Amino acid sequence: MQHHFEDKILSVTVPGDILSTNAEELRSDLVALLQSPQGTQGQCATLRLDLTRARMIDSVGLNLLVTFIRFMKERGGKVQAVVTNPNIERTFIFTRLDQMLEVIKPSTTLPSPTSRS
Repeated sequence: MQHHFEDKILSVTVPGDILSTNAEELRSDLVALLQSPQGTQGQCATLRLDLTRARMIDSVGLNLLVTFIRFMKERGGKVQAVVTNPNIERTFIFTRLDQMLEVIKPSTTLPSPTSRS
């Protein structure tokens, strides 16, 4: 899982779907990052999850997101989700998660390195 801290934002690239089969590993990784010195010394006001590689989030994954939304709110922070898949966006709307976190839809898609102009 790729991540970096910048301007009080912890950006994490989720490598794929968030399912019951991988939610615990993701939870452990995120907890470790948020409890690191950068995460605990007021340097993390926003948790930005890049979900552009995800096609699906099951109920366990949704519960995990709610857990981190609550965790960040308790610390005075917020959660953002970068979403490109319309199914995930619809899931956020149906479950009202879109009201609990900020959904970011990239306005442009960068060309892949192998594409030719």
